[in-house]
Amino acid sequence: MAENKKDFLFSQATVTRTPILNKSTFSNIEIYIPSERSSQDGLVEILISIDKKIELNNQINAELEAMAKTLYDYWFVQFDFPNADGKSYKSCGGKMVYNEVLKREIPEGWSSSTIEDIEPNIVTGKTPSKKKPEYFDGDTPFITIGDIRANTFIVQTEETLTSEGADTQKISIFLRIQFVLHV
Repeated sequence: MAENKKDFLFSQATVTRTPILNKSTFSNIEIYIPSERSSQDGLVEILISIDKKIELNNQINAELEAMAKTLYDYWFVQFDFPNADGKSYKSCGGKMVYNEVLKREIPEGWSSSTIEDIEPNIVTGKTPSKKKPEYFDGDTPFITIGDIRANTFIVQTEETLTSEGADTQKISIFLRIQFVLHV
């Protein structure tokens, strides 16, 4: 096996953007297993400790996600975000106006918009042909499923497209999603 085990694993990995070890390669990797019982028990304790930390982190993440959903619901569905006095906007008589596009009341001074209205250069959709390198590494952000899975808020994309690549993506449903914007 190679001196640097990480380099060895990456050298065995296949696929385009995300290295993957296939089952047959993975099953042939040599690993060190200590023969002394005390060393094995020590490793088991470490693994149990890591498993407990993972479980605790998963519980914390679930609780934080529930809190974020509740906060989102209060602020952006019920519009009971804190007003200038720190009280609930809508519950304390904050002015609401009917929005024709959203077919509901929203706070006065807010409007509905699309992502495209704010940033017309974002492109998403079917990935342009990877066989045409001239489509990539341009100035237009290209949102991929990987960007969406990795981030709640996408500030930067992993890939960008050239104008030619962006032109292959003229139907971008994602950009037409309506949302409420505070101005």
